[in-house]
Amino acid sequence: MNRTIVPVIIFSLLIYPGIAKASSGGVPADVFKKTSKGAMVQKEEAFKKKLPLPKKVTPQRIKALSSDKERERKRKLVEKGKAALNNTEWEIEISLLSNKDKGKSIDRVIFQDNKVRFKKLTDKGFSSTNYSLTVYDDGRMLWETMQVSEKGQRVFIRGEVGSYKDTMKGVISYPKNDGSEKYFFKSVSKSKINP
Repeated sequence: MNRTIVPVIIFSLLIYPGIAKASSGGVPADVFKKTSKGAMVQKEEAFKKKLPLPKKVTPQRIKALSSDKERERKRKLVEKGKAALNNTEWEIEISLLSNKDKGKSIDRVIFQDNKVRFKKLTDKGFSSTNYSLTVYDDGRMLWETMQVSEKGQRVFIRGEVGSYKDTMKGVISYPKNDGSEKYFFKSVSKSKINP
């Protein structure tokens, strides 16, 4: 662009504020007034409006905004994960962790009302409990809970649901004075139940 054209364009924008408004969506003509010498001066009224100052963009602010978005994304994943588990019943095969081939038994894991319970544990006085859920980007879900029986016995349960939401495996741990008794479980089938 020719260097003599640029000052002419700038000068014409100063003299004719309507051009600035029409061509670039610039400042409306009523913000300016002509002085006796023909130059344009901003009216004081334009500055009387107090506008909020923009927040300073710092690395900490960027990190906070991105972590807020990440937290919200994870919250939505957990919500969807709990909805996928809710009102399902899983038939599982349980075996002693130290010897998976010996003493297998069948039980049922029931997810209902955003709580989890095991049929055989319920028969022993354990009640349904809330569970924490972690959802991974590949779709796998890890859930954990602790249940306490009417007699005060505790059991820790940790399960992992496969990315296609059709398989589950996990560990049931009974704390004891001399260590803990651990059982492995894996799903045999899954079915939907009425709420």
